[in-house]
Amino acid sequence: MEIGMRTTKLIDYRGNIKIVNNSKISTVINQSKKTSVALCYVGVEYGDDLPRIELVIRDNLEKVKGNIPEIINGPYYKGVDSLGESSVNLLFLADCKEEDIYIVQRAMNREFKILFDANNINIAFPQITVNQPVTFEKSGNARTSHEARMFTEEQREASKGLELDQE
Repeated sequence: MEIGMRTTKLIDYRGNIKIVNNSKISTVINQSKKTSVALCYVGVEYGDDLPRIELVIRDNLEKVKGNIPEIINGPYYKGVDSLGESSVNLLFLADCKEEDIYIVQRAMNREFKILFDANNINIAFPQITVNQPVTFEKSGNARTSHEARMFTEEQREASKGLELDQE
């Protein structure tokens, strides 16, 4: 809104004015010039058929967009974002105005939940598997133990210093 000698006045999308000492400003991002990206993550069960899910998504993205008028571009299916402990996590995104980002995120969550329910796609939830511990027999084979030790030593040498490259 205004940059003065000692203070800067910032105005948010709701019209609120915040006065900040210039010495306190380290970074300012103008999120009103361009569209913002609303994200939606949905975790599906590991046992479900991913190609089937992707075809359901493909066939219904326009319908999802039609139900969320605040979306400017999208929604887009970006693919498998991660393999979680209890789910295969899918990522969707859409362009919208910054002031609509939370509306669009919540609406996408709702629309994909309804879509997945209608198509028998289970949204995963954390699960714990309880079982009896399995007793494994030790091979006791000296040759197997020696070969395994040699293999691990070779791998340690071959990969020496790689961890340093990751920092």
